[in-house]
Amino acid sequence: DPRFHELMRRSYGFRAAATHAGLVFMAATPIGLTRAEVYLFAIEAATGRLVDVAVLPGYLNVREMRVLAHADGSAALYMLAGPEIFPGPSANHLLRWRGTAAAPFSGGSAPTPGWEVVGDLQGVGIGVSLLAFDERILLSTWPSAAQPAGLYEAHMPAAGFNAALPARFSKLLDATQLEADPVVARTWLLSPLAQHEGWFYWGTMHPPGMSHQALSAVYPALKVDEESIRKSHRRASLYRSRFDGQGQLVTELLYGEARQWAYVRPQGSKTGGSAGPASGGSSGGAAGGSTGLPADNPAGTWQLQAPALALAPRHGASGFGETFLDYVWTFATWQGSLVVGTFDVSGGVQTLMRENADAVKSSVLSIIGSAAAPESLHPGFDLYRLDPSTGRASAFTRDGFGNPASTGVRNMIVLDQDLYLGTSSHSNLDDRQGGWEILRLIHRGPQPAPTSGPRAAPPRQP
Repeated sequence: DPRFHELMRRSYGFRAAATHAGLVFMAATPIGLTRAEVYLFAIEAATGRLVDVAVLPGYLNVREMRVLAHADGSAALYMLAGPEIFPGPSANHLLRWRGTAAAPFSGGSAPTPGWEVVGDLQGVGIGVSLLAFDERILLSTWPSAAQPAGLYEAHMPAAGFNAALPARFSKLLDATQLEADPVVARTWLLSPLAQHEGWFYWGTMHPPGMSHQALSAVYPALKVDEESIRKSHRRASLYRSRFDGQGQLVTELLYGEARQWAYVRPQGSKTGGSAGPASGGSSGGAAGGSTGLPADNPAGTWQLQAPALALAPRHGASGFGETFLDYVWTFATWQGSLVVGTFDVSGGVQTLMRENADAVKSSVLSIIGSAAAPESLHPGFDLYRLDPSTGRASAFTRDGFGNPASTGVRNMIVLDQDLYLGTSSHSNLDDRQGGWEILRLIHRGPQPAPTSGPRAAPPRQP
């Protein structure tokens, strides 16, 4: 279909997908964020036929599509569309699908064909993930110019959100309560959400080097040395939360730090820049504000401090003990347990240090890596199963199932009892191990007998 090829020519790939009403919806984003628009495709699930396409102007990214059930027994497809990782000139909305199976992008409003805007997220941050939990709709966010990353809740009408009864989110907590350093707190990103056995689980994401860049922008006198890079580095934390009988949020830190290094300035010191996220670039930083400091402005000191929400980790350190495990990236429920996919960039770091030592010897990643204990570096992503009762993690793999170039589990889905993983990679030129992969974990429990037709052949190991 020429419509498909034309839009894909302008896109760098799919960012979100969902199945609803016999259709598969897929969303793609523009190459290099050169256009403020996203591309939607509706595909007939039974046949794979492309039904229709749509262009939604004013957005840079679709972070998630999710079907939510309503109290009246109906369900609807919702979508989070807005900026990329950093704030920019983009709308930031929760949308509800209003099309039909025959005409997916009919209805809605003129700028969003087939979709109705049912929530404005400009005041809460960049929407990341939705979850229906305990008669609430939960939302995790990434930071905006005005707000740190956070968790929010909204109470949904019986028939779901609509333009007349839009989502109005209120804050449950944000990153400034989880991080001791107020500048570093503005660089935290929150993960997608998942629920299991009466809890909802969520984690953190820390693009490598972002926290140090933010500190350097706010405090230009901060030395760029091994100490400042190491102490500003953050690894992924894993939390779980629920609501008590009074509706108050109860949160446990499963893997993380009770105290963190904070860069503390003397009372009354002036700062140079802003702690907000950067306006562009893949490695992050801080933006805005003046960068000059008075000549008499004294340097700060590094101090171990507890964050405002002082929690002791139940089971272990941040990153599950891995130096470069920087993201809790995705969740799936499989074989009665919650499975956690992560992002671990240590394989890429070791490749850089081995093959480009002179070029990267002073980089943030190489400095952190050179100071890390060897036992905390396992190249390749980690995949964990959480105990349903305690939340303690046990590893399926800590080395990308033997592939050091496989850095992360970007997505997971259960199909016919098997768990499929979509991975990321830092390498696309290594024809032995580079590039993204689709992996299959095979269910080994009792298999139900087929009700009709021939017995299928046993699945092949990936």
